[in-house]
Amino acid sequence: MKELTFSEARADYPRCVFRYEVQGAQLTKYLDISGLPEAAFRVADQSVVNHIVAHIGMAYLPQLYALDDFDVVRIRPLQLSAEGIEFYETYIQRGLAELRFRNKLDVTKPVLLSVDPRARQYEAGQYLPRQRALLLNGGGKDTAVAGEIMREVGLPFTWLMLGMTRAMTRVIGLSGNTRSVTLRLGGSTEFLRRNARYPGHRPFTSLVAFAGLLAAVVGRQEYIVTANEYSANFGNVLVDGFQINHQYPKSHHFESQFARLVKAEILPEVTYFSILRPLYEIQVTKLFSDYPKYLTSFRSCNLGHRADYWCLRCPKCAFILLALAPHLGQKDLISIFGTNAFAFPRLRQWIRRLCRAGIRPFECVGTRRESLVALWMCHRRHPDDPYVTSLYGECSSEREMPELERLYMNRIDRPHSLPPDLAEPVMSHFRDRLVPIPQAVAAEPVLQESQCEA
Repeated sequence: MKELTFSEARADYPRCVFRYEVQGAQLTKYLDISGLPEAAFRVADQSVVNHIVAHIGMAYLPQLYALDDFDVVRIRPLQLSAEGIEFYETYIQRGLAELRFRNKLDVTKPVLLSVDPRARQYEAGQYLPRQRALLLNGGGKDTAVAGEIMREVGLPFTWLMLGMTRAMTRVIGLSGNTRSVTLRLGGSTEFLRRNARYPGHRPFTSLVAFAGLLAAVVGRQEYIVTANEYSANFGNVLVDGFQINHQYPKSHHFESQFARLVKAEILPEVTYFSILRPLYEIQVTKLFSDYPKYLTSFRSCNLGHRADYWCLRCPKCAFILLALAPHLGQKDLISIFGTNAFAFPRLRQWIRRLCRAGIRPFECVGTRRESLVALWMCHRRHPDDPYVTSLYGECSSEREMPELERLYMNRIDRPHSLPPDLAEPVMSHFRDRLVPIPQAVAAEPVLQESQCEA
């Protein structure tokens, strides 16, 4: 039986330390928390701090499945309720689905947790919030839009980063809000690189969310806010009835389950939600186009985000190009990508895949119908671009496009978890920007998160 053991978690400013046992070796990971004020850290209830640190260590577990497809995970640092065990088993299984699929492993294999009966039983932490919100900063267009919306509806916030890129720094500077906290993850990097057996995607956004709990308790924040859109709910492919979703940690299912766990067992005062959840990604790009100050500063390419460039050969670059083009002129598009990116054969190949039926690329991209709508609008905005015209002729259908455009661009009444005191101002903001003239449209089918969009 292949076992992974989570053996220790402790907070010792300026680091939180996590230890794991696998393959006869001990791995030590750490979270650098020197970005948090030391005085505030030490004033915080240390039992609550250690409780959160143990959960951050749990959130890191999927990363270690690069070493092996473990049969059981043994937990020593904290006691988990039945609901907590169910949450983590689901989170790890769904978060690993893509890695298992791409390495020809069983995607339906359950994740089994075994909690040491001697593990410490923590109580949920209590504090009186004194600050409003943390906003997770990824340096992309969604982050920029979320920050602007929070400013416009009067919700004060502090930026939160797990690691820092130049794009993140630029977004902070351009936002006019310099309040920020940066945490950093490190340790055992060489061992993991040398011994990795199964390469591929493991959930990261969820790890940032868990780290946000520590920043929230130290800063006594009321909200932890993300910029995840409705598009993230839809999977890439179904295998034996099991949905594989590259964006599972960004989905509404994860958001609601994580928020429920936090409220019930970790920090009742904290509310976790996405401020962009009612919107498809192509709606977010329309909002983004209204903030030209960010155009040359954001980065949404996962291959080039650390080195600060657009690779112009991946599906993420292709979708960002396709989603922005309906709202920007050629001059602005060239200022972002440095060239007419539609001229790149590799990007046009990805755009064809985005618009056609089949397995959607394993990236943070919109759904197939979103891509079709974006291409339809793109052709209308850039009728003289021969590359756009060629793509439009290959992929689009004029018969259904007007209705799909209304459905995807003018509707905002989709499931979300916005807190009651924010729901009306945020939704009113969306209505003003996306639904300027009330109009009757056909009812939109409510797709379950267990389905893949056609």
